[in-house]
Amino acid sequence: MFAGLSRHSSRPNALREVLAEMLWPDEDMDATRDRLRQALAAIRRALEPEGAVNGSVLKADRSEVGLTADRIETDVDRFAFNVKAAARATDSLERLTLLREAAENYRGELMPGFYDSWVVAERDQLAESYYDCLCRTTVTLEEQGAVQEALQCARRAIGADPLREEGHISLIRLYAAEDRISDAVRQFRELDRVLREQLGVAPSEAARELMSRISANSPPRPAQAGHAPCKSHLSSLEPEGGAVPLGSPYYITRSTDGDFQQAILRSDSIVLVKGARQIGKTSLLARGLQEAREHGARVILTDIQKLTDPQIDSAEALFYYLAGSITDQLQLDSSLAKVWDTTRGWNVNFERFMRREVLAPEGGPIVWGLDEVDRLFGYSYSKSVFGLFRAWHNERSLDPGGPWSRLTLAIAYATEAHLFISDLNQSPFNVGTRLALEDFTQGEVAELNRRYGSVLNGERELKRFVDLVGGHPYLVRKGLHAISDAGPDLEQFFAKTSREDGWFGDHLLRMYRSLVQDDTLCDAMREILRGRRCPTQESFYRLQSAGLISGASDMDAKPRCKLYRDFLGRRLL
Repeated sequence: MFAGLSRHSSRPNALREVLAEMLWPDEDMDATRDRLRQALAAIRRALEPEGAVNGSVLKADRSEVGLTADRIETDVDRFAFNVKAAARATDSLERLTLLREAAENYRGELMPGFYDSWVVAERDQLAESYYDCLCRTTVTLEEQGAVQEALQCARRAIGADPLREEGHISLIRLYAAEDRISDAVRQFRELDRVLREQLGVAPSEAARELMSRISANSPPRPAQAGHAPCKSHLSSLEPEGGAVPLGSPYYITRSTDGDFQQAILRSDSIVLVKGARQIGKTSLLARGLQEAREHGARVILTDIQKLTDPQIDSAEALFYYLAGSITDQLQLDSSLAKVWDTTRGWNVNFERFMRREVLAPEGGPIVWGLDEVDRLFGYSYSKSVFGLFRAWHNERSLDPGGPWSRLTLAIAYATEAHLFISDLNQSPFNVGTRLALEDFTQGEVAELNRRYGSVLNGERELKRFVDLVGGHPYLVRKGLHAISDAGPDLEQFFAKTSREDGWFGDHLLRMYRSLVQDDTLCDAMREILRGRRCPTQESFYRLQSAGLISGASDMDAKPRCKLYRDFLGRRLL
């Protein structure tokens, strides 16, 4: 509350009556006088430890209250001193040290909740100085070749003021210097989105020119519009299945990407990413975890789908395996056998392990990515597992400074959780930040087509392709990859798309074999193919999570794309 007062030592002391009225406006004068006396006594105890011999910090008599300016030092004073000293420094190392110290001394906005004119002006001036300090630090680090630290500093600048371009431009430039062109493009799009949504303006000419230069110097794309791809580019095509590698030029950034990364950087307790199979959840999760690493967090990744049956057969086996995996990933100097006491329950053991070994105060933030968690839904112990995650979220709310405040759970799943978890008070799926990953838009398909060398030439070919596969990310990439790699005649490509020996044959057959194992889902799919309502909500959610249908509810369910409708129509009807 007193931060910044020493910079205003010429201001008069506050009158006791005025101060009491300001702090407790709804109470009578006698009560406020008593409360003010108690508050001043508490302040004096905090500022003047017992036995202090250097005089009084707090000045209070019968009429006025104030501080002895030469007896106190504030973070504002230290921040201002370092900023001014950095401006005078001629040695770059000295300047960098002072700028770093200045940034560390800035503890957030000045005196939040107070709106006197002098407080607002001072608050704005300090925030402006802090932003400029971060930008100057970024440039100095970049000049010295400390690119990773410069990246972190640029992100801090964006967090301090996302509506100013300097931080965004620095981050774009640094990404380009690291040959992370797709990240540079993503950051420019984020800048464009923020400016248009918040201010109704486009990025400056300087920002647009920077992106033009980066694009012009980026590696050549796999062929120009209207031409078959050159064989020299074929080796650069990535496999179209599985997660898209970090830094891939074929990764399409969607609006969810920015929301997910911001939630990770805010250190939200639980971040949920829901989406159908093969829609890109794992690729999104990988990028969020990489962002966390670059911001100094330790990262854990668990893919539930990869666990063997013995590892997942019971909660005891699952969490003993998870504790061992976490120990290995974080390279913890601890013996799991000594931590794990078989006389306790698995939940007690694992929570003690997390609290004592993983979330130790000196350890810093942890981001734990959990992929394909809906595999656990079918197990009898799943309610207890997710209840534990929910309890951690609740403890974080009750004790913001406790160990759970350093843990973020990033959970990716496909199946509707409420089908398996009936008690919402025990579910982590209705708290935290909830994001839904959707199919590509036609514009995003057009952008990916451009990155593949514009193998679909013109709006007509693009629309025909989108009509076939919709915005299904896997099918879009697989189709563009097939055209780029083999260079088939488009009529030949479209003629074979829904055949077993066609470009999508393996995928379609796997999907069909999985579907026919469940008679209930087969019957529901037949009704949808006939243009009727999905028989039950449960069938609707299960088919939707499997990626077979789309629609907002069982009332308007339809096959996810024409390719599925044609193939399954021939097989099931």
